Amino acid sequence: MFRYTRKHYIDVAKVIYSLPLDCRIMTSERFCHLFIDDGNPSFNVDRFVNACGLKDEVTIIKEP
Repeated sequence: MFRYTRKHYIDVAKVIYSLPLDCRIMTSERFCHLFIDDGNPSFNVDRFVNACGLKDEVTIIKEP
């Protein structure tokens, strides 16, 4: 099974950071849920959102 790594998170965050704000919000939310569903315990939602330049713009709720 494929697992996303820290390098993937960093690369995706860099791409998202380069987008216009409205696109960043939607795109970061979708990637967060993709990475959460992957099950990697190293994925940190807050760190990812901050790296996307959305510290105070997005709140991701992890569903049980």
